[in-house]
Amino acid sequence: MIAIPLARYRFECLTTRDIVFNEFSGSDLRSIFGSSLRTLSCVTNMSQCEGCPVQADCPYGKLFSNKTDRATQSDSNQTTLNPYIIEPPEWGVQLLKKGETWSFHLILMGATESLLPLIILAWKRGLEQGLGKKSAGRATLLKVMHCQADGNEALVLDPVENLIRPHEPTLYLDRTPNASIKSVTLNLLTPTRLQFRGHVLTPRSVKPRDMVEILTRRVRLLFPQQMDNLFHDKDHEEMAKIDGIRTEGQLEFCDWKRYSASQRREMNLGGLMGQWTWFGDVQPFMTLLKLGEWLHVGKNVTFGMGQYRMEVMK
Repeated sequence: MIAIPLARYRFECLTTRDIVFNEFSGSDLRSIFGSSLRTLSCVTNMSQCEGCPVQADCPYGKLFSNKTDRATQSDSNQTTLNPYIIEPPEWGVQLLKKGETWSFHLILMGATESLLPLIILAWKRGLEQGLGKKSAGRATLLKVMHCQADGNEALVLDPVENLIRPHEPTLYLDRTPNASIKSVTLNLLTPTRLQFRGHVLTPRSVKPRDMVEILTRRVRLLFPQQMDNLFHDKDHEEMAKIDGIRTEGQLEFCDWKRYSASQRREMNLGGLMGQWTWFGDVQPFMTLLKLGEWLHVGKNVTFGMGQYRMEVMK
């Protein structure tokens, strides 16, 4: 077993005023989370975080100051990643009616777990203050659950108690080989934007090697201490097997746009969606792919892009 400092939480909410999301709700959720967390964290009242004398110790800075979640691609020279991921409601959901109960997930990595009480408070206030188009929607946080690898959940926050219950924020991965695996299907649930040398990969151009190399770089940056136990990207014999994998897929390129306030322009953020099946000797890459179900892969993963689930055939 390999222990990874990683935890997924499910935030259950109740809509109190109709919420109309923009094209991808993950972007809206990240906006309210960042704004609320910055309000709770900032002690200097500076208009920008750059140059702040306490940025290194600021909760907001620890989650949002890194600039690398856009990439983790082969043409990136950045060395740190934002240690959180928001998994929004199912792709395509844009309207949540008053009285409707719904959920989203938040993944925290490493030392950010110590910030959980403040993070929960930031979400609670952000949901109450407004989200979606024109910030007109409202929601109440009902409870927070810890999602375990076996599919079970444990209560972390009950509004009645208003206390964080003890839990183990660790993901355990089993590296035991399973020679009976014949194929694995990756169900790409949100746009997965993979790039190679500055070019966005399409359903016709993407290869398993691209996925493995991009995901390996992401793991190395997030969990350098566990990297040697997870996957040896310098092992040429193992990497050679990736080129022998055959694929079949029902992939499509799903395009969408988001306005970036920081860059003051509209950005194209499309990516691959659909089913992608790998046939052959996939066993050497299964641990990495399992971890990728939690970490996502590609660009803009912090607000939910690059999410996939696996189906294994034996």
